[in-house]
Amino acid sequence: MPTTENSTLGTDTCQAVSAWDEPCDAPAARECAECGLSFCMAHYDDPDWHPCLASV
Repeated sequence: MPTTENSTLGTDTCQAVSAWDEPCDAPAARECAECGLSFCMAHYDDPDWHPCLASV
């Protein structure tokens, strides 16, 4: 999954939301070039929290 450089990473929170509508409040560390959402390190590679990975 490609990532992009984003100067606001670390100041924004993770945009991941679980299947149970639970948001993540961790700082964002990576931005997905495909969907444009920013994720913490724990949720970037997690298909349950990152919608791009759920379809792979």
